[in-house]
Amino acid sequence: MVNSTFGSQNEEKCKIKEVELRCQAMLQEALSQVEKRLPESANMFKGLSLLNPNKVLSQTLRGKFEDLPFPHLMESDGVIEEQYRKVGLVEWCEEECFAGSGIPKDSLKFWQGVAKHNNFKELATYALTSLITPASNATVERIFSLVTAIKTKPRNKTQMKLLDAIVRIRSHLIDNGICCKDFECTTSMLKLHNSDNLYGKEESNTTDNDETDYLENVLH
Repeated sequence: MVNSTFGSQNEEKCKIKEVELRCQAMLQEALSQVEKRLPESANMFKGLSLLNPNKVLSQTLRGKFEDLPFPHLMESDGVIEEQYRKVGLVEWCEEECFAGSGIPKDSLKFWQGVAKHNNFKELATYALTSLITPASNATVERIFSLVTAIKTKPRNKTQMKLLDAIVRIRSHLIDNGICCKDFECTTSMLKLHNSDNLYGKEESNTTDNDETDYLENVLH
């Protein structure tokens, strides 16, 4: 009886081990197939880690200038290269842009602060442009989903500029983890909430500047 029970336990363990090995093999094959299907340009994203403040400000971890990603985004190589060599020499914790809060670990927040420094604007612009480059079409698909959820059949008269404003606001709330119940409407927003803006006729002569002014009023 004991031998039978012991044999059953061993058999069960062997089956579990076999399932684990098969799952591991499946994951390895899936990874291999994904790597084969990735475009060659995916290698360019490997250099994004070099823009992390921990590496940029470190004399031992910082990468070479020629290893930085997306060189085609550098409008003036010479200026950016010089700024890249000098950025690690600045005591950023004492600069006004990081005073009190300290140097952020987040790459975007770090370069947004650096952009306020007059001597590193070109480098910061390049770094921010590189970091916001979408690695996939997930953001675009998310926008399509938002548009579909907003412009339904009952709301089929919603004008383009209003639709654009709502998508921008919802995207902002989602990206920053803000709930709609915490959104505070300003007086200028309430004034814009009228039938002309909501369901007014499309004007063929509406300029881009008019739409930009409208969005700025809604978002601010």
